[in-house]
Amino acid sequence: KQAKPLLISKEQLEQIEYIEQVVGFESLSVRLMEAVILRTKNPDATLQELSDLSEECIGRYISKSGLSHCYKDLESYYLMLKSKETSK
Repeated sequence: KQAKPLLISKEQLEQIEYIEQVVGFESLSVRLMEAVILRTKNPDATLQELSDLSEECIGRYISKSGLSHCYKDLESYYLMLKSKETSK
């Protein structure tokens, strides 16, 4: 049960690192940047834990559902960047 959140966290961190290396974070919206900050500062946390830490870490509350949407948007952005890279 503990392995799945850790695997997801690892994938998210890899996607975040790729986005940073390829285009940087300047292109991200504030909400996506907040999700990046939460994940990078708390790499082993579950979505619920990130939600619980959000106010302390970034100064505003983000729900578990809101974070889930952010990470799906980051994944979509990552996949779009990857597809551009492979089509060169």
